[in-house]
Amino acid sequence: MRAASSALGEEAIQRLRQHEIVGQVRLGVMDDYGTVLMPPILKAFYNSYPGIKLHMETGLTASMIGRVGKAYDVVIAMHGRNEAQGLAVTVVKEGTFPRSLRMLGTEDGLPALPTAEIRLHASRTVQPPAILLARHLRDHFKAVHRRTT
Repeated sequence: MRAASSALGEEAIQRLRQHEIVGQVRLGVMDDYGTVLMPPILKAFYNSYPGIKLHMETGLTASMIGRVGKAYDVVIAMHGRNEAQGLAVTVVKEGTFPRSLRMLGTEDGLPALPTAEIRLHASRTVQPPAILLARHLRDHFKAVHRRTT
């Protein structure tokens, strides 16, 4: 019983320490991630670390990657072999696909899409608040991946 009490006490102390961390993190993400996926993820992060201010910019992450460490502490970017897009057809990450649209595929006469990866880029001189955010994002996306595979 004492071991369980001690473990609970340590967990409580750790939770209090989490709230002591202050700072800011500059995050760059893809537009669709910024509007669809990130709000609940960042809300959960803020609930754990209310002393860390998050500044998120959305846009084309290809240009953000080169500014990691200058304009951004952390960037979430998609890396594919090539970009396929057009006026009426575009590539959309499955997790952000609007339910009101119909997904097209090879059965509709379109070519198979190349694979793409979502990568987390962090500054080489990353500060503790950015490390905590990067871990939070990594853990979230790993959990999502485990649920979908």
